[in-house]
Amino acid sequence: MHDKIGDGFDCHEANEGSSELNEEVNTFLKLIEDARQPLYPLCEEFSKLSIVIVMYHLKCLYEVTDRAFDAFVKLFKRALPKDSTLPNSFEKIQNIIKQFGLGYQKIDACPNDCILFWKDKAELNMCPECDALRCNMIDDGAIMKLASSDPV
Repeated sequence: MHDKIGDGFDCHEANEGSSELNEEVNTFLKLIEDARQPLYPLCEEFSKLSIVIVMYHLKCLYEVTDRAFDAFVKLFKRALPKDSTLPNSFEKIQNIIKQFGLGYQKIDACPNDCILFWKDKAELNMCPECDALRCNMIDDGAIMKLASSDPV
């Protein structure tokens, strides 16, 4: 017996020929499982997936560093019951978030908000509108200017 979806789409035929489709289906099923799994037994407020999403949303919203977020995750894991399903590190939370396929790209902006250093302007080191230097590029935690008109 074959499962049919919609206008005769055969799940088994699609799965037999495509390992990529199988991988996507397995990823999706894992997310569904995480959404159904309570944070800890008898927890009605959060599932494993919902707490990960809320925590990651707060990390992004308040610009919490990866290192600080990892410390918070480890603290919350210790504070929760031993059988909680909360991942025990930022890296493991990141792996769950990555399964959604929602990547991002940081794009520099002119310090005066004239332009974004993006697409055809991605390689510029100076704003073509106001001649401000492209800055705030993070390199090992230090802010550095990419171009300078003054000799060093």
